[in-house]
Amino acid sequence: MRVLFTCGGSGGHIYPAIAVAQVFRRRESSPEILFVGAEGAMETRIVPEGGFAIRTVRVSNLAHSISPKAIGKNIKSAARLAGALRKAGQILDEFKPDIVIGTGGYACFPVLYRAHGRGIPTLLHESNATPGLTTRLLAKRVDRVMTGFSGLENQYPKPGKVVCTGTPVREEFLFADRASARREFNLDARPVVVSAFGSLGARDMNIIMADVLENAARRGAAQMLHAAGSRYIAALNASLTERGVTRERYPNIRVCEYFDNMPSLMAAADLFIGRAGASTLNELMVTGTPAVLIPSPNVTNDHQTSNANKMKEQCGVEVLAEKGLTADILTRTVENLLAGKEKLSAVSRALTSAAVPDAAQRIYELAKSLITP
Repeated sequence: MRVLFTCGGSGGHIYPAIAVAQVFRRRESSPEILFVGAEGAMETRIVPEGGFAIRTVRVSNLAHSISPKAIGKNIKSAARLAGALRKAGQILDEFKPDIVIGTGGYACFPVLYRAHGRGIPTLLHESNATPGLTTRLLAKRVDRVMTGFSGLENQYPKPGKVVCTGTPVREEFLFADRASARREFNLDARPVVVSAFGSLGARDMNIIMADVLENAARRGAAQMLHAAGSRYIAALNASLTERGVTRERYPNIRVCEYFDNMPSLMAAADLFIGRAGASTLNELMVTGTPAVLIPSPNVTNDHQTSNANKMKEQCGVEVLAEKGLTADILTRTVENLLAGKEKLSAVSRALTSAAVPDAAQRIYELAKSLITP
């Protein structure tokens, strides 16, 4: 069996594809698996680390404005798309896949477009509550659109093609254990709050978190672990040091650039504070971790707000808008949630009930049903 995955641009597109590829590797006898991503993008590092081969096409994103600079960028992107379509056709002709599975990102478009034209079965996964541009462009062409959330069929031109599979997460999230995770991070019996706003971080949120962390340090009622991101770790550490908030004086506060073992940390946490990207939400669901979601205001179509509102509706998580947010508002929200253990337990149960821990297996089975023997 020959399976081609196409994805890229963010971990939220790449890791679900790897999770499904791992199922193919376990369930099939010596499958041939190839990934196609964007030239120079993060998938060229992550996919080989996951043990899979990758080839690339040259694509770039579109600007969503009519400024002269944006128009020029879009002309350049259109020219690159023509080359990407040719390259995608070459890869398909050489690899001869039995099925092509896309999980999001601009690299998906030329590959799935060409695969459909060659009569190869195609699947496209959309992890967000609001379909992205690539999904909207391909929804009529692919054989099935798979969604991470239920009840979204009417957002697509052909609802009969839409199947809710959930969004695959890394296996480590499925098997993380709360007690062992707390021992791993040397955490005591006090509530644990984990906060993170992406690998690069978010400037405005780090400014707010400096005050939140200071408040938590001095009150000592909770343990807070915050990932500041590579861009802002130095500035946040300097700000906290000026206030006298150091790890030596306040061991209940930990600040780092990035958490290497997020599956364990999610399992250890009583509460998570962060963005509302689709992968993060599915990780929260499979670990049953209550959350305060603060959607990024800087994403296409404001899709994180749609994701967060869907999670609030289904599971009762808290949602706060970044605009107008203050440290006092966030501190009060966190303290009120930690004080209401019954509500936290109810949210945790709702998250676990909404989770689809076998999403990767579902996608594998759907793919198998489309492959002609």
